[in-house]
Amino acid sequence: MWASSTALAITAEDKAELERIVRSGRTEQRHALRARIILGAAEGRSNNALAKELKTSRPTIVDWRARYMEGGVKALYQDRPRGKSFEAVARSKEAEIVAKTQSPPANATHWSCRRMAETWGCQQSNRAAHLAGPWAKTAPGSNIQAIERSSFH
Repeated sequence: MWASSTALAITAEDKAELERIVRSGRTEQRHALRARIILGAAEGRSNNALAKELKTSRPTIVDWRARYMEGGVKALYQDRPRGKSFEAVARSKEAEIVAKTQSPPANATHWSCRRMAETWGCQQSNRAAHLAGPWAKTAPGSNIQAIERSSFH
């Protein structure tokens, strides 16, 4: 069971700023939600009650309480950085991969993402479609199936 959370202590200036954020029609909804979380926590509502009332999760409430305590109102505007889904492949390496995909791999009829990643030492998440650009042909719900060779003629 979780320990009860105490009411969050906020200054009068912060409270006024948070209320302005919530009332403004131009505020992004993610920022308004964060402000509502802090205002509710300042009123002494429990994390579980706030989560139910605001239709979000308890970990979200806990996270934004902690981030407010660390950075104040400014912290509510800061999203955590999101990493790239894959590392970029150099143009020269990309051209090399596309050129080599013009012939089928050994013991196979087509190139797969995994086979391309193993052969050329790039991350599988780079996706062959990204590497092959407009020449990639994919089947719905699957990885790259073939490279259309007629596109190069």
